[in-house]
Amino acid sequence: MDREVYQGIFSLGRISSYVNIQEHNANLRLIRDISWKLGVFELFLRNKIDQIMKTQSSNGDRWLHNLWESVSKDDAQKTQDENFIYMDLEKVFKKDYHTITHNQAVSRLNFGFWINITKILIKEKDYQAPKILNVGHIRLSRYSTTTNHSIHDNNLKILLIFRLMRTIRNKAFHWENLLKTGINKKGKATPNIFVKENWKNNTQFYAGVFPQKIRIFVDDILDCIHPKLKDIIENSY
Repeated sequence: MDREVYQGIFSLGRISSYVNIQEHNANLRLIRDISWKLGVFELFLRNKIDQIMKTQSSNGDRWLHNLWESVSKDDAQKTQDENFIYMDLEKVFKKDYHTITHNQAVSRLNFGFWINITKILIKEKDYQAPKILNVGHIRLSRYSTTTNHSIHDNNLKILLIFRLMRTIRNKAFHWENLLKTGINKKGKATPNIFVKENWKNNTQFYAGVFPQKIRIFVDDILDCIHPKLKDIIENSY
């Protein structure tokens, strides 16, 4: 199939943003390979955090409803994360508060909501990362040379990992170019999959994943859930 036909199918603008048609096709194959794994991780995360929050709440299945009731729209003391949580809850509960079930609310809340709840659990409630997901053996510097090499705190590490998974998921599910990289001021390649997190003493930590490491990174994180999870799902076709 020649370039003109491709441009007619995918648009000139899209094809022109890739080095060549082969790179465009390689990106589609990468998205194909990781999409179901990203879906599995998102399902795991929301289920895990939901389970934890049920044990933290006196009303169990009502914890989302209670959180919505307790968050004030005009509370000037809300942190940025709390404000994001409020906005996500507002989308779910504003019209359907009296009719929506807990499970329906869980399924409608986005990836970012569950990351922000995780941040509150870790930063405000001193909840420890291994109780959510054991990422102690993960070395983030393995996936990008631009990542801070001093990331040993598992609580910080899990937040960076969740943000990286969300960034990959959002780009993949919008069919963006996961193979893209940038160039820093020193002329070195930098990953397009890149996140940062403010930690103790407001110190910023960075983590990234280069294109050639995306499959490895996603697989490594799924293995943290269960080492046989990928094989079980792949062999069930």
